[in-house]
Amino acid sequence: MTGRRVLIATHPGIGHLRPLFPVAAALIAAGHAVRFAVAAGFADSVVAEGFDAVPAGLDWDEQHAAASFPELDELTPWERGLFLMRDVFADMAAHAMAADLLAIAGTWQPDLLIRTDYEFGSAVVAERLGLPLLTVSIALPMPAESMLPLVGDQLTYLRSAFGLPPRTAGAVVAGLLSTTYLSFAPPSLLPDRPGLLRMRPSTTTATTGAAAEALPPAVRALAADRPTVFLSLGTVFNDRLEVFDAVLSGLERLPVNVVATVGRTQDPAALGRRPPHVVVARYIPQDALFGRVQLFVTHSPFYTGVCALQAGLPLLMLPQSADQPDHATRFAGLGVGLILRMPDLAGSQLPPQTPMLDAMSVADAAARLLAEPRFRRRAAEVGAEIAALPPVEQAVDRALAALPEPVAAVPPVAPGARAAAAPAARPTATVRR
Repeated sequence: MTGRRVLIATHPGIGHLRPLFPVAAALIAAGHAVRFAVAAGFADSVVAEGFDAVPAGLDWDEQHAAASFPELDELTPWERGLFLMRDVFADMAAHAMAADLLAIAGTWQPDLLIRTDYEFGSAVVAERLGLPLLTVSIALPMPAESMLPLVGDQLTYLRSAFGLPPRTAGAVVAGLLSTTYLSFAPPSLLPDRPGLLRMRPSTTTATTGAAAEALPPAVRALAADRPTVFLSLGTVFNDRLEVFDAVLSGLERLPVNVVATVGRTQDPAALGRRPPHVVVARYIPQDALFGRVQLFVTHSPFYTGVCALQAGLPLLMLPQSADQPDHATRFAGLGVGLILRMPDLAGSQLPPQTPMLDAMSVADAAARLLAEPRFRRRAAEVGAEIAALPPVEQAVDRALAALPEPVAAVPPVAPGARAAAAPAARPTATVRR
């Protein structure tokens, strides 16, 4: 196979980028040219990892989303997830990304587009230009019956805006879900299906060497004769200090060490003075911590959860928005962890018996996860299943071999012929107040 030109379209967020980096590295190692299409202000994050980047789409940053979308400040975390999916990912960002990808393709001429689950502009461009499309899954694929009412109208309008032939919303969603998927999910978490190729996360769990030495001295000084719990709520839904405080207050009731990261946009001092066995920092590499801790407290993002399970860690899950409740439910169904419900998590599909989050429920759940061997045993079993997945390089080679060759570009449809299956007007936002 001759070297391809691969254009990777993604949203400007660490959770979107991290799973893409090992795929990009594998492509380059195999002799392909790779370029990321990402928000102008986020391009440096890609270049810092050694990859080429070109500005594309809306210039925003998921960590500071409210600066670009002030509506978010008036929404609950659950509503924020809906807004990001419907009004940003499937609407504003998709239209801007599609327009810029078409312009980039006119000069760089890629012969493969790669997207993540929630980047939709690239799907339109791939169809317009007759290019193969590959999805690197940063989540568990959303079922069609969930995706259709969430973004069906937005995606149908997106297609019509770029001159593609009319399709029903159901056909558009089905087409997206039928693309070739590269996923980090083991079979116990995601059953086999056509087009699904699995790969092992490219992580290390260093307990010695440079990664371990990079840990803050306070972490390295923690007593080795008690378990250590790691708390992280990511980089997007990490602005609720009352959640951090409730979790820390609960964990402080137990004979455990605690390492908490609040994200680069938050100040650890805002959580006040904590006991000496509790370390609060802005950022510590997760790979360096996973090999040193016995329990991970998380908001249930997919990729981070899989990496924690690869390290054999039980999970205490605090889903807040978007796809996190589904991930938490699926992880809990494997027997690897427990879930606590946020007080304002309305509309999610968490089991009705899920306990409410407070300091007491955190202490009780963490004590169970540390004391009952079944959770660590199941986490180790799932971790072994993940470790047995093919390496990224092998999965990428298989994906490229399975992709169709480019076909003829689709000529734009005349405006008068677009309305048969497309909404008459752009869908309106549904969660703005």
